[in-house]
Amino acid sequence: MPSVIGIALFGSRARADHGPASDIDLLMWTSEGPAEHFKHGLLSLSFYSREDLLERAASGDLFASHLAHEAIAVWDPRGLLEELKGAFRPQVSYEDAIVKAEDLGYFLLLNSLLVEPSLLNKRAAWVVRTILIARMLEHSKLTFAPASLIQGLQAQEAEPLLAAKDDDEIDEERLALLERFLKRFGVRGNAPVPAPA
Repeated sequence: MPSVIGIALFGSRARADHGPASDIDLLMWTSEGPAEHFKHGLLSLSFYSREDLLERAASGDLFASHLAHEAIAVWDPRGLLEELKGAFRPQVSYEDAIVKAEDLGYFLLLNSLLVEPSLLNKRAAWVVRTILIARMLEHSKLTFAPASLIQGLQAQEAEPLLAAKDDDEIDEERLALLERFLKRFGVRGNAPVPAPA
């Protein structure tokens, strides 16, 4: 089993903009091995090898960007967090990341009656944050806090979508907001037409 060689706190608790129901996101650096994720209650553990994270940082990966710029070392005797910061190189364009998030957003809209409401809200919030973070990075601005993303891009329609992350009910008005958000900040501008059955 790979050894844990460092631990860092990330996410809303590292930014101090968390709420009572926010996850406690911990990054566990490992000596080797595949990326893995475990969740128990509010505790969310993400295991990544040092090599994997450095490669992600060098390629401008959005998750690596978040870690490099906002994570707080909990136990880091090897200075891995500073190494990650030094390795990060932003991409010129984050269109690929935006397209992937946009695809998921339109999938949720087209299949909203088939997706469990709490999962739909959680994934819709992920779609919105991913696209906003990518758009900010394209403007050479590094921010991950929801309020800063909304203000920085004048994306007020994103606020209720992000606030609904932990809701257990589908809100038709929020679904319409998600569609408007994707048209404004996505790459395509319009939803893909579903293939005939």
